[in-house]
Amino acid sequence: MNTRVFPRIPIHYPVLFSGDDLYGEGTVVDISEDGCAVGSDATVRTGTCLTLDIFLPYQDLPIMVDQAVVRWSAGRVFGVEFLRMEPGDWKRLHQFINIGVTVPIH
Repeated sequence: MNTRVFPRIPIHYPVLFSGDDLYGEGTVVDISEDGCAVGSDATVRTGTCLTLDIFLPYQDLPIMVDQAVVRWSAGRVFGVEFLRMEPGDWKRLHQFINIGVTVPIH
């Protein structure tokens, strides 16, 4: 049973992430308003708290997620739930998801 509140959309954009003694980079492979899946060579365990900088097109600055938690990990892909980000970042993420990547967002 799928319990997701928001549908995920497939994308392929860079992300930097960090947590307790963990720094990595990867690619966001899908995203929604409440989380994303990240492909990375880094080993990330379920339950790890992270910060993320997601680099989306037509954005001057990355979407900065101040707090996220890893909900699942399988091989080289892990899924995070967004717990906290600044209102402006939430707004830009919402616009990106609902308007699409072909429209510049300012």
